[in-house]
Amino acid sequence: MEFEIYRRPESQRIWVVRAQGGMFVRHFEKGETIAIGHLDFLDLREIHPFIVEDPELKKMMNSKNKASKNPRPDRTISSHFNQVKQFVHGINIGDLVITVDSRYLMYGRIIGYAQIEKKPIQLHGIESENLTMRYVLRRKVQWGPRLYRKDIPSNMENTLKAHQAVFNIDKFWTNVYHLIYPMFISGSRVYTSLNIKQKSSIDGRSLAKFYSLMSDIELMSKSIADIDSWEDFSALERQFTGNLNLESKAEFMSPGGLWNSIQYEHIEQLFTFIICYIFVFGGEIPHIFKAKGIITAEMRGKILDMLLSKYDQKLIRQMREKLRSELPERNTLPLEDSSNDEAQ
Repeated sequence: MEFEIYRRPESQRIWVVRAQGGMFVRHFEKGETIAIGHLDFLDLREIHPFIVEDPELKKMMNSKNKASKNPRPDRTISSHFNQVKQFVHGINIGDLVITVDSRYLMYGRIIGYAQIEKKPIQLHGIESENLTMRYVLRRKVQWGPRLYRKDIPSNMENTLKAHQAVFNIDKFWTNVYHLIYPMFISGSRVYTSLNIKQKSSIDGRSLAKFYSLMSDIELMSKSIADIDSWEDFSALERQFTGNLNLESKAEFMSPGGLWNSIQYEHIEQLFTFIICYIFVFGGEIPHIFKAKGIITAEMRGKILDMLLSKYDQKLIRQMREKLRSELPERNTLPLEDSSNDEAQ
């Protein structure tokens, strides 16, 4: 498996737009869009982009509601207004959006501004899909990977059950990224994701070996500046005891996930960590080995020799087999490609 290490845009936000309880997920996908029906009752003309000041929009919604034969409660209109405001002004081009149905969640990239579009989106072919989506407030989306809901962490799953049509899940950004990226960077931390496919109870000894191995990889990366004086792990441990910052999260279910991150201070430390990690868990990152003058072939050989002095390949193989570990493998290019973003 060949992959690149993605650097998360620090300004990127993450949103959930519900598709009428999942009913319109395939309509969203087919129409390359997200949509909500909160402005349908205004009978607006088609507008692209849809730009309106908040006070004016709120006044329009309240006036139209009060003039209707069956007005909704003020709190409902207020809630709908706040969600429209998020949809139009809160969500930015380049943000990630997730939509869900009972089985799946689908990732996308926002590539267009809000617009009013009245052309219905119709699916044909399957009886349960003979539904028409008529929501008029829409945004263009570049859809990417689809995941099973059963594979996501329980705390994130509970959040996805919220009833709002539009809501933000920035606080779960690491979960969102870990589910689709084998490795990514944010700020001065590098994050790794490993899927555990073991369906029986997790082997405790293999799990302990995994965390010991990750700590030692961090130890080696932190001491890379002193590689010429490396002797053995004991000497490194004495030098850096109490100075490691491996952070780990795990869904201790089978199957589940093992997610880790370390803080790095310089590019040599980052590259050392990556070289060790892909040696153990697989994958190829071509640009790491093409970067001249950072980690030479001689240094790479010494790094791997040191690692194998404590963890021979048989032990590593047994640990991976018992955990049935796999790197996430998703097509994330639609989420990263900005070439179709609507110009300002």
